[in-house]
Amino acid sequence: MEFNSETNAKTLKNRANAKFLTMELIQAVIEIRNAKMVDKHFARALGCATFIKITDQGITSRFCENRFCLVCNRIRTAQLFTMYGKVLTDLPDLYFVTLTIKNPKKNDLNPSIKEMYKHFALIKDVLRKQRVKLLGLRKLEITYNDRENTYHPHYHLIISGQLQAQELVNYWLDYNSSSVSAAQDIRKADEKALKELFKYFTKLKSNNSYSEKITISALNHIINSVKGIRIFQPIGIKAEKIEKKPHQVSQGTFSPSFWDWDTDNWYNASKEPLLANFRIYDKALTFSQNFDYIELRGL
Repeated sequence: MEFNSETNAKTLKNRANAKFLTMELIQAVIEIRNAKMVDKHFARALGCATFIKITDQGITSRFCENRFCLVCNRIRTAQLFTMYGKVLTDLPDLYFVTLTIKNPKKNDLNPSIKEMYKHFALIKDVLRKQRVKLLGLRKLEITYNDRENTYHPHYHLIISGQLQAQELVNYWLDYNSSSVSAAQDIRKADEKALKELFKYFTKLKSNNSYSEKITISALNHIINSVKGIRIFQPIGIKAEKIEKKPHQVSQGTFSPSFWDWDTDNWYNASKEPLLANFRIYDKALTFSQNFDYIELRGL
């Protein structure tokens, strides 16, 4: 059977590349951990989207829902945009706000993230008492600077109202004495800003402009540091309910087909590929060439 639905084929081609990249990434993290047994979260991620079933009701698969899985991140990004995109664009006078702190070292990353959450909650409470209501969405993002061996946790927000955005930055500087005004940012939000908000919580590439390296031990530390921490947080808004599309019953008969992932494609029992004439993108194939396995110290 050749899979020839144009829309579904495009989705699956993107998923195949994300699956390939995720496998490369997780195996690298497992190697840096030097673990005798694979952590259950990584084991689940390795099995993510491995199996595909196609019926007259559509395509089904099993997903791991891990934050570090690129397959699930693609799905989560689309879901979040559906849930909050219209809610945000219906708000008046939107601003894209960035809140930063002084870059912490490795051992200070998790405490710094928790302190950021604490300070933001205090700021919201102060503004509420002043009858300044915050409406929008907040995302935690973390990058790594391989030149300084520091981490860069920061918030990206879409906030309704210039006054609210400015007051948020003012109080952020008050509560974070090591932060500098020049490192914070307020700009009018556009469609590009909305897309930026819903991107992955960590950029894999080092955040200094001179390097294309992906420091695996730094990524591993970021994964450990955000356990149990919420990445996206609505502020005074509610998600839009996602309506399930009604199932369209096909005419005639449709025999289910089953496909299993093997390196670069899904194959059936007869070893036929699900995606005909497909190869992993060149950029994905060279992805692991930028992996840096250097072991980082606490300082």
